[in-house]
Amino acid sequence: MSNLAQKGHETWHHMQIVTHRFYFRPGNGFPENGLSTMRASIKRGLRNHEWDIAYAGEGPIVDHDFSAYRNLDIDEEFAHLSIDDVEGKPILIRRFQSNAFATESTPSQDSLQTAENTFKEFLKLAPDGTGFPDCRDQEIAEYWADLSHQEAHKSALLMFYTFAYHDGKDVAEAIKQFNPHPDWRARSKFVLNFYPSELITVATRRGMPADTVEDLFNVGKAVLESFPTAGIKLFGLVAMCSGLTPDDFDTFEALTKEERSAIYAEQAMVKLVGWARTSNQFPHLKIGSGTRAYDCSIPQADGSRMYFTYSLMTGRMVPWPTLPALRKIKERYSTPGVAEILRPDFLITDEPERAALPCCGIPADDTLGFKHPRFDTVPEQPKMD
Repeated sequence: MSNLAQKGHETWHHMQIVTHRFYFRPGNGFPENGLSTMRASIKRGLRNHEWDIAYAGEGPIVDHDFSAYRNLDIDEEFAHLSIDDVEGKPILIRRFQSNAFATESTPSQDSLQTAENTFKEFLKLAPDGTGFPDCRDQEIAEYWADLSHQEAHKSALLMFYTFAYHDGKDVAEAIKQFNPHPDWRARSKFVLNFYPSELITVATRRGMPADTVEDLFNVGKAVLESFPTAGIKLFGLVAMCSGLTPDDFDTFEALTKEERSAIYAEQAMVKLVGWARTSNQFPHLKIGSGTRAYDCSIPQADGSRMYFTYSLMTGRMVPWPTLPALRKIKERYSTPGVAEILRPDFLITDEPERAALPCCGIPADDTLGFKHPRFDTVPEQPKMD
């Protein structure tokens, strides 16, 4: 479908595919959030693309982390750097050794871009496409206020999270501080990304109980209902999904409280999606999900493998949780077909052709013992319709 942002009132009869960070393939020289990566994806016929927003000093740039370390090898938060410090710097393709990044990296053909340049290039190449700029923290307010004045808002579905704001009133008040367009509410096409684990965090922040599936479901309802109360229409809800329930564990009661709560949160999110679909408070709400394999595995001397993800705040590798149920949730988030349990209207994915990947199980550039789908190379596929 062309320009999903203008089709919120329609029923979508086919799941729409959205690339994740432009369908990046470092093994082929295409880094995450790179313009050449975007061009290659558009050339293949893909028109819906997610990219990440961070702020370098005074303005928005396109990078996933809040730190410039992983992609630019500048060990500093973007907030402490200026646009001039980072714009045009080559995005690096990293290798790994031991349990960290290798000392040497390869500059890609892409350089770090401002958010404005990225959106302009996107609309030039895919005028009927839909951009999913992804704001993880407080930057949603300033970025949307600015974008609401631009024509690009007509092609934008703005993604945000509950990390900074868990109430629609707080989002509205934050946006109003940055001089948005007078009609910004009507122009807004917000997509809330709501992780099951955030149900537990938000329960604490809202002073609500979080001991049962029903408790956590009520937390989610309170968050969603706060947006129409604040006069903000949600275009979509993106929910990660593992599909795990207590029945998937032989001795569920023997799990730690943290593990049991995490499984309850997974169940509560599925229930929340079902409720939101039928609530008259959210007419035509689009449901999204994702299959995203962020992680890597590195072999150890004893033949085992250690699993890592990346810290959003520092850009450095962080070991997976040791608790088995929490590890199982992460695996399921990257397992083919699991996200489709929610029957999503759109799927944000690293692999548009395959829609999902087994976690850390794809043969890749393992010259340093590293395995990850993002370093895998795939033969060219026929252009998608």
